[in-house]
Amino acid sequence: MRKIKYILTWLGLAAYLFVILAFVGKEQENILCRRISIQIHDSVEVGFVTSGQIMKIINPDPAALLGKPIHAINIRELEDKLHKIRSIRTAEVYYTVEGRLSVDIYQRRPLVRIIDDSGVSYCIDSEGYLIPMTLQYVPHILIANGNIKTIDGQASHISDLENHDILEDIYRLSRYLSEDVFLKAQIVQVYVNSKNEFELIPRVGSHVILLGDMNDFEIRLNKLETMYDQGFSTVGWNQFEEINLKYKNQVVCTKR
Repeated sequence: MRKIKYILTWLGLAAYLFVILAFVGKEQENILCRRISIQIHDSVEVGFVTSGQIMKIINPDPAALLGKPIHAINIRELEDKLHKIRSIRTAEVYYTVEGRLSVDIYQRRPLVRIIDDSGVSYCIDSEGYLIPMTLQYVPHILIANGNIKTIDGQASHISDLENHDILEDIYRLSRYLSEDVFLKAQIVQVYVNSKNEFELIPRVGSHVILLGDMNDFEIRLNKLETMYDQGFSTVGWNQFEEINLKYKNQVVCTKR
């Protein structure tokens, strides 16, 4: 008898939930899209896209979404449109019971700005994605230029590129510099010379730092930090024209 009561109780609860869900579903069918809310959460730090641009993408015709039943709006299609924009890292679209269509955007964080040998400029983000530049926003980040060949404009990630080791090296070097507090503040430019060697341009001082290739580059940059900390603190870095880190066991400084 107790078992029968237990089963009947659960059947009653299931029936109740079914009625409630059916009611809620019916109510959702009557909810209209009354407004669109766009939130770009990192707009203070990054400015690749604006709310106005996002609005034009998801709702080019004001009559297309506003006033439309909220359940009839294809959320997945809107998210797919937004994810086609390379500067957007994540895009989430959802609606509320008040009839608000919400769009939450997070942008990609640029790591280094590339200027290739033809003058074309783009960014690489912290995950290796390629971001086209726009006139509305120029990030104040590390710049890499010089002997950098033009890439396929359709590629979205450095792993999509063939025979472009230079960009992969720039990406590795940029990540290392960004994770070192001192070097991030001191190094403002990476120049690729005709030998495909890396030259670093510091923020302070008029010297050039010849890093060379990427073999054991971390060790050589550690030596550079030691020199800045111990050597230049007494001698002064404005006396030198070039600091050569190419050699394994020594740092060669050329005076002016």
